[in-house]
Amino acid sequence: MQDFFLLPKLKLPLNGRLFEDVQDIQAAVPSSLRDIPQEDVQRSFQSLLDRATCCIDAEGMYFEYITFSTQSSVPVLFYNLSLIT
Repeated sequence: MQDFFLLPKLKLPLNGRLFEDVQDIQAAVPSSLRDIPQEDVQRSFQSLLDRATCCIDAEGMYFEYITFSTQSSVPVLFYNLSLIT
């Protein structure tokens, strides 16, 4: 899941609207946030937690990206060994 998975869900209901000032935007955003399904928010935060855990487990080693096995929730880190000195 992308880091910004929730951003399009926040922006779409606001797209095309013209706001007079910052206060109008501040009034519209909470409603847009409430419309995002709770499951999507939970999944996004769980993904963030999983990625943070992978970074901690890597103990400072550089890796290109993280993917999760389809058979389990075990993360697989893809290291770029050419960048490791």
